[in-house]
Amino acid sequence: HSSLERNKIYRNRTPIKQYGIAKKGRVPLKIWSINLQGLNTPYAQYDLLHRAAKEGVHIIVAQETYFTDTYTIPLGNWLLISSGVPNNAEHNSDSDINKQTGVAIYLNPELKGAVTTYVTVSDRIMSATLLTKSGPLAIINHHAPDETKPTNTKIAHCDLLTNTIRNYQDDAIKIVVGDTDIRWHGRYN
Repeated sequence: HSSLERNKIYRNRTPIKQYGIAKKGRVPLKIWSINLQGLNTPYAQYDLLHRAAKEGVHIIVAQETYFTDTYTIPLGNWLLISSGVPNNAEHNSDSDINKQTGVAIYLNPELKGAVTTYVTVSDRIMSATLLTKSGPLAIINHHAPDETKPTNTKIAHCDLLTNTIRNYQDDAIKIVVGDTDIRWHGRYN
């Protein structure tokens, strides 16, 4: 059709905003999801935030932080919202006794003022709600139990995650991010 321009993406003859092309007043949101396998040293956190700032990241959604408490603190110009549990009965071997799963959300200086609420459900599930021009945005971070955990633990996690998602209003934008611990058939690591 002659009225359609080449190299544009259309839905029902209406141009769709392409990645990287922002309308006036709107900024594409850049989110990193990372499984950290521990982030207990100040240098490790500083390094992560420094790399994220260089890449223009707005939100870092982190799993396996091994944080042992739930708190909200400023780290430089960033805001850290953390969910951890000091006594996690899920880990039963001596080497894992002090390891916590822990999840966290880091917000860059541009977004930290947009947080309206946050909920720490467990050491594996948390969420933060940000107020955007398009309405409330819920970032839900989760770290699913791996294949070595009992089935009832996995089902309990899935139920908690489902309830967390359902607790948000219907018109909220919901982004579920995290480590689902999926093992693809034939992949061994």
